[in-house]
Amino acid sequence: MKHKKIKLLMRADDAGLARSVNLAIVEALGHKLLRNVSIMAVGPEVEHAASIFSGTENAALGLHLTLNCEWDHPRWGPCAPACSVPSLVNGNGHFLSTTTALHERNAPMEEVVREAEAQLRRLRGLGLKLSYIDDHMGVTWIPGIKEAIYALACREGLIFVPADFNPLPACKGLEASKGLAARLIKRLEAVPSGVYTNIFHPAFEDPEMVALTLPGRNAGEIARERDADRRLLCDADFADFLNRSGMESVCYDDLFVVGDRLENPS
Repeated sequence: MKHKKIKLLMRADDAGLARSVNLAIVEALGHKLLRNVSIMAVGPEVEHAASIFSGTENAALGLHLTLNCEWDHPRWGPCAPACSVPSLVNGNGHFLSTTTALHERNAPMEEVVREAEAQLRRLRGLGLKLSYIDDHMGVTWIPGIKEAIYALACREGLIFVPADFNPLPACKGLEASKGLAARLIKRLEAVPSGVYTNIFHPAFEDPEMVALTLPGRNAGEIARERDADRRLLCDADFADFLNRSGMESVCYDDLFVVGDRLENPS
């Protein structure tokens, strides 16, 4: 096999959403493929997440900046008092369902930064040592947010990771029937040397995850999809492929320092 110099930023998002998610990420970390874990300060199970990730070694932890709540169940709101971020919430004190709805509110950047600071305080107050900030549902597409959060990250000694940073490209012609690991291997075989991001949402297919509901999705669909991500991150054949090919799974802070502008190659 011809070796390529590929560094793969493999990240698990939505830690703190559910215990099922937290425990699936713990299992994945044990298989040493996963190197970056993004935690939702507003998640219903963030305290459980902190209790099991506070001593994490050989992986970077980040704030998964969350400014919307796309779920029908559960619902959540801000870490800051709702009255201090009125543009970010609905009449029930919950975040708006979509980033588009937030954009239409034309929220002042001071409210966005106030909530981001509150989320950082929440995670640090729970004993988590953070390396980076990234954004849930790509919320930094809204004009002004990317620049505001980059500046906050620099002030707080954190790497800012934009949602669109160099994703691993799709590969045409892959059969949907192939397993996730097989499809990911094909994608890696098709790209040149470089740094690529691949984001996962691991969880167990269990009653807790089945009970979580998204608009327009059938009961249990999300649980099945996320369990497939968990299994990929624990897949011995995929780990063997990375080892044989010389590709490397890395942390954000292996490659970047505070103040770096993570830009896609032109």
